Amino acid sequence: MKLDKYYVQEKAELKIDGKVYELPVLIGEEGERAIDISKLRNQTGYITLDYGFMNTGACASAITYLDGDKSILNYRGYPIEDLAEKCTFVEVAYLLVHGSLPTVAELKNFSGLLNKYALIHEDMVHFFDRFPPGSPPMSILSSMVNALSVFYPEMIHDPLMKIDMMTARLISKVRTIAAFSYKKAMGQPLVYPGMITRIAPIS
Repeated sequence: MKLDKYYVQEKAELKIDGKVYELPVLIGEEGERAIDISKLRNQTGYITLDYGFMNTGACASAITYLDGDKSILNYRGYPIEDLAEKCTFVEVAYLLVHGSLPTVAELKNFSGLLNKYALIHEDMVHFFDRFPPGSPPMSILSSMVNALSVFYPEMIHDPLMKIDMMTARLISKVRTIAAFSYKKAMGQPLVYPGMITRIAPIS
C-alpha cells in the first residue's frame, strides 16, 4: 500500500463480546483503502488470522504501489513500463531515493558519485574465486552484499554521511557485485568497472 500521503476518511467498527471498537480507515494516494488494525491486540486482546497474507498489507510504502490483480506496479507514481522504456538505471535509482526524476545537473552529479564508488575492496574480489562453479548469481550477490558492512562499516555507523553519498556507494557497489556474480556464474574473467579485464588465476 502506497501511503506517501494518506488521510483517515472514516472509521470501521468491529463488534466483539458486545463492545464496539473503532478502527481507522486509511486512504492512500492511489485510492487504495486499508483498515488499520495495528492497535487491535492492545485494545481487544485479539489478533487477526490471514492465511498466506492474502488480504494483508505488508507495509506502508512511500515508494511502491502494487496491485497484482490489475497488473499495476508504480514507483513514485510512475508506471514501471514507462520507467523501463524511457529512463536509465541511474535516473530510476535517483527517483527511488529522492522521489522525483533528476534534472540534468542532478543526474550528472549522481552518476559521478556512482562511478566514483564503483570499485569494491580488492579482498572482496578474491571472494569470487572461492564460490563453486555454477553457483547461483543471486546467492553470490546476497553473500557479497552482507560482506559490505565489514569492509565499509562507515556506511552503517557514520550518522554524518550524506544520503546521496551513502546511497550512491551502496547502489554502485551492488551494481558491481551483480556484474561480477554474473561473470562468475558464466565462468568468465571478472571485468573491473572502467578498467581492463581481470585475468583469472590458472587452476
